[in-house]
Amino acid sequence: KYIKFFLICDIHQVPYIAKSAPNMKYTIFSVGLDLSKFKEISKNEARKELGLEQDKKYILYVGKMYKFKQVDRLIEIWNDIKKTRPEIELLIVGNESRDKWGEEYYDLAQRSGAKIIGRVLNVELYKYYSAADVYVMLALRKDYFGGPGIAPLESLACNTPIVSYSFTSYLGDNVEEIGEVPESEQEYRDAIIKVLEFPERYKNMRESVKKYYSFEVLAGRLDKIL
Repeated sequence: KYIKFFLICDIHQVPYIAKSAPNMKYTIFSVGLDLSKFKEISKNEARKELGLEQDKKYILYVGKMYKFKQVDRLIEIWNDIKKTRPEIELLIVGNESRDKWGEEYYDLAQRSGAKIIGRVLNVELYKYYSAADVYVMLALRKDYFGGPGIAPLESLACNTPIVSYSFTSYLGDNVEEIGEVPESEQEYRDAIIKVLEFPERYKNMRESVKKYYSFEVLAGRLDKIL
C-alpha cells in the first residue's frame, strides 16, 4: 500500500502483482543498453575474424546451459531443424566448463554437435552477435518473468534479428521488424526457419534498441514518472 508506482520488466507479472495491489499504477520498464559497447561490423567480417564458415547459417545462444533457460529445448528444436537443413549450426557462447554450476546441459550440447565456444570477453561479444543469422532465447516457462532479456537486445544492437517469446514485453511498437515472437516450440522452429530464409524482412534493429532502450531514453521515461 506504500508503493505509488511499479516499474515492471515483464507484462506477465502484472496479474500477480495486481492481486496484492489491485489499484496499482505501473509501466513496463527495462534496464538500458550502452550501444557504444557493440561495434558495427559486417557479418562476413565477423565470421572471418572468428573463423566461422561464410556459407553456413548460425543460430546463436549466449549464456549458461541450465534448465531455467530451457537450453535443452533449444537443442531439441535445432536437432529437428538440421534433419532437413544440415547447413544450420548452433553456436553456444558464454558458458563455463561442465563442472560449474548452471551447466546441466553441457554434455547434451556436446553430444548434439553444437559449437560450444565458452567464456568470451564482453568486449568481444559483438563479433558473435554480428556473425550469427538469428539469436534465439527460449522463454516458454510459465514462471519466466525476465522481460525481453539483455542478450536479445545486444543481438539487435548488432543488427541480428531475434526469436523469443520474451519480446511480448518489448517496449517498442515495431516488433515485427526486428524478429519473431513464437508461443510454442513448433512456432519457435517455424520462426527460426522464417528468419533464416527471409533475412531481408528484418530491419531497424540497432535503431530500435537506440530508440527504446538507450540509457538516455529510459532516463527520460523515468523522469516523467517521477
